[in-house]
Amino acid sequence: MTHPLYLPAMAAALAALTAAPAHAADSAPALAVRAILAPYANPATEPEAAWNRGVFSQPVAALIARWKQVRPDEEPDALSDGDWFCQCQDWDARAFRITRITTANQTATRAEVSVSFTLGGNQLRAARYVMKRAGARWLLEDMFDQSNPKGLQAALRETIAEDLALRRAAGE
Repeated sequence: MTHPLYLPAMAAALAALTAAPAHAADSAPALAVRAILAPYANPATEPEAAWNRGVFSQPVAALIARWKQVRPDEEPDALSDGDWFCQCQDWDARAFRITRITTANQTATRAEVSVSFTLGGNQLRAARYVMKRAGARWLLEDMFDQSNPKGLQAALRETIAEDLALRRAAGE
């Protein structure tokens, strides 16, 4: 007997794969970036908060863990006000499309993947992902986009410092 959630889960997984199809010429790091962005093209699911996803290298995961410890509970800070990957708060999963993806400077353990995508309408975004190989997986080491021109790691460090300063000013 098939589990009652099996068919909807399979349909959602198939939709995610077909919404942002992999191309035979894509590098392994580019495929990892496609996987990071795939949930945004699936109307059947809501992507998990970027900072809760297991796609980050150990140094970035450690920065995220520290940021989670110090971020304000009552209001958003510089990093919690929107989604890191789609660079947005809202998007249309039916219209989300990767329009270009390229890999550069690839070595056995590091690569840069540039990606452009549309959220629907005239909402175009671009990002450069620095991917690092960890065993068989390619993980996000840094990400540069219009929200974080100095990179995600720099933004995490700056926001941690700002959040700590706010705590000190509040007497915490």
